[in-house]
Amino acid sequence: MGKTTTLRTISQEAFDELVKENIDDLGMEPDEALKDAIETLTLQGVDLSGIVTSVPGESNPVIECLERLRRLESEAEVLDELVEVFDKLNELCGAENANANANAAIATKNGGVELACSLCTKIPRGTGSDLALLSTLNATASLLHDVQSTGTFQKSNGPRITVGILNDNKHNIDVLNSGFRVVASAATGDEMSRSHSWS
Repeated sequence: MGKTTTLRTISQEAFDELVKENIDDLGMEPDEALKDAIETLTLQGVDLSGIVTSVPGESNPVIECLERLRRLESEAEVLDELVEVFDKLNELCGAENANANANAAIATKNGGVELACSLCTKIPRGTGSDLALLSTLNATASLLHDVQSTGTFQKSNGPRITVGILNDNKHNIDVLNSGFRVVASAATGDEMSRSHSWS
């Protein structure tokens, strides 16, 4: 039987502090400090998935999308902007993007799955909201990339929300396709969650 290894983890704050120490204490340039921190932690067996690996203070497009979505969550009449932000998130986390898994991990670690589920429930059913619903479902499917993200989806009532959307849109082929993409993404990889979530 093979040896199982447990990866160590690090918080975003600790990672940022390590990069900052490399800059301040060792006099490294920001890019060099970042590269050194990544190499050092990787050699130590630290799992960097979900960590924004950029120089502290630089913007990250995934985090920017999540911040915009949090702002939109509390506002009314924002369907057009919601579509724009979810389309961008889907672009960043979708299979066509070379950094899709890393971006999806960052989004998951920073509340992206919960936010998508919450916003899905706030999109009014009916005329004019199909585009927002499609955009939200497509981005949600892109976020569901591992056992952690699918577990978060379950805890956020994602299966119930998705089934409700599918039931409400039985005659809309585009919504059905996007909804079933969410079902497929959420059911992939974890047999236990698959049997309990969708029954």
